[in-house]
Amino acid sequence: MGAQTFKPILVTRSTCRICGSRALSPVVSLGDQYIGGVLASEDGEAFIKRRVPLDLVRCDPSKDENACGLVQMRHTVPPKVLYHKYYYQSGINQSMRDNLAGIAALAESSIELNPGDIALDIGCNDGTLLSSYQTTGLRLLGIDPSDVALMAREKGFKVVNDFFSARAFKSAYPEDKARVITQISMFYDLEDSPCVCGGHRFQFAGGRDLDFGAKLFADHAQDEQF
Repeated sequence: MGAQTFKPILVTRSTCRICGSRALSPVVSLGDQYIGGVLASEDGEAFIKRRVPLDLVRCDPSKDENACGLVQMRHTVPPKVLYHKYYYQSGINQSMRDNLAGIAALAESSIELNPGDIALDIGCNDGTLLSSYQTTGLRLLGIDPSDVALMAREKGFKVVNDFFSARAFKSAYPEDKARVITQISMFYDLEDSPCVCGGHRFQFAGGRDLDFGAKLFADHAQDEQF
């Protein structure tokens, strides 16, 4: 299998991903880099041979009083490229297994879960977090566009092998809503975060949305004084 053709390979942002401001100021440029998550095929051919710029910009309140201050990437590699052939598996690392088990335990201690409740993991990967729930009888659902998510399906979980949207959720449960939603380290891949958040609210059943990946990034960014 040779190199794949994807068009466009790169999207350059002119507006903030959160608030839409055009006041984007450079923070740091690391030059052109190969896409780290895209591996070669079995015949040794790279799926993506082109390098892409890795530039950080800030939505700058000093240039626009309505700017939100978000530090973000200037360029976007389309998700179909990033997840066409994905290598990362949550379950191969003990510290990650422990971390995800802790998140599932926190969800169960924070929300009263009962048999039949839906626990949704957006970006479920190989199903490690879903495997960590102890409440019996839960309807465990993963939504993930990567080929790795097929491993979660092989473990017996219901998986929608697609990007998250209300439509993707409804393809699995047309009339029901999720009791708990987890999403671990996924917001930095989104082109339109407010749109996706709206989809979450549409499907949420009144429990608690646990977005630990975003919180950890926010804490780190504050510590580093971005």
